[in-house]
Amino acid sequence: VLLEGIYKLLLPKHVQIFAYTRTLKDQVIVVVCNMSNQPSELSRLRLPHCQNMLLSNFNIDKIPQIMPAYGAMVYLA
Repeated sequence: VLLEGIYKLLLPKHVQIFAYTRTLKDQVIVVVCNMSNQPSELSRLRLPHCQNMLLSNFNIDKIPQIMPAYGAMVYLA
């Protein structure tokens, strides 16, 4: 999925969050990164539902309401 999946940018105008999906057949991987040194609110953003958190650089098991500074997560949607 990550190598051959179709790339789609999710929030092209967001100044802090870089988020995209990679889709291959019925599998969707979501990558969300806070590229700033300030926390960013995620609760109002339309991110795909999290089925399984695969990787993050902070302790979570679901999409947080607030993404910490330089926080990153990868999950299966």
